[in-house]
Amino acid sequence: MSIDLDGFIDILALHSEVERGSKRLRSLIWFFLPNSMHLILYSKVGCHLCEGLEQKLRSILTTADQLEIREITSNSDWWNTYQYEIPVLYMVKGEQENILPRLSPRAPIKQLQEMLQQHWGENKAQ
Repeated sequence: MSIDLDGFIDILALHSEVERGSKRLRSLIWFFLPNSMHLILYSKVGCHLCEGLEQKLRSILTTADQLEIREITSNSDWWNTYQYEIPVLYMVKGEQENILPRLSPRAPIKQLQEMLQQHWGENKAQ
């Protein structure tokens, strides 16, 4: 078994980042969610559940453009569809938008990450 010295150094650097609690950490650890992942969050200003989910998503996604916020009050179709359902989260893969299960507002970030990983894998297989 050979050990890649550069890989080992990267692992040590990652561990150091974890210890410091660096914001850069999410881009190093969250490597299994590619930058091509795109999420759509149907939301409304003043919706505390929406704001909480958005905050959790932004803390784990690597780039800001991976999350699209759709303000339902700006579109009558969105309003009619989602006014009693928000927050509603979709995962986009290619041209397909798939609704994701609703998590409890108290669900930890780790549970949200696991759900995204699971559904990303299912979408990749399709």
